[in-house]
Amino acid sequence: PSPSSSSSEYLSAVPTNLLPKLLCLADLREKVRLRGGEKGNAETGETMPQHTLAEHARGLANWSRCLEKGTLPLLAEEEADQLQEKGSKPWPSEPARTMILAAFARLKLPQLSARFPQIHRAAVAAVLEAVIEYERAVAGVEDE
Repeated sequence: PSPSSSSSEYLSAVPTNLLPKLLCLADLREKVRLRGGEKGNAETGETMPQHTLAEHARGLANWSRCLEKGTLPLLAEEEADQLQEKGSKPWPSEPARTMILAAFARLKLPQLSARFPQIHRAAVAAVLEAVIEYERAVAGVEDE
């Protein structure tokens, strides 16, 4: 999908078994908004990530494509600059992104994902689960 693709195109790229978890992220964002803003965890200086449902879907689809090819979704410096110019942030938000990238590299999950479809599916689900856990912690929302 191109950068101007609609959110439904990105959502259709997400495996159906992961849609409920993806919707948890949208629900979490709404809970924080209704609670009185995007405050996040003031003690650590973290703020609630601002990704929309479409951005989560696009990010997850990008991770899935990269893992399928045996690579990690690393950003070149110029890509990071382009994202910043558009007011976007890499997905998932830092520091979760760096931690997930490091763990996947250490475990050689990209190479395994490219060779074994079942590992690919589990790795994509693990990325989404890690993002949900991180965003819940930053927002101060308990598991449901």
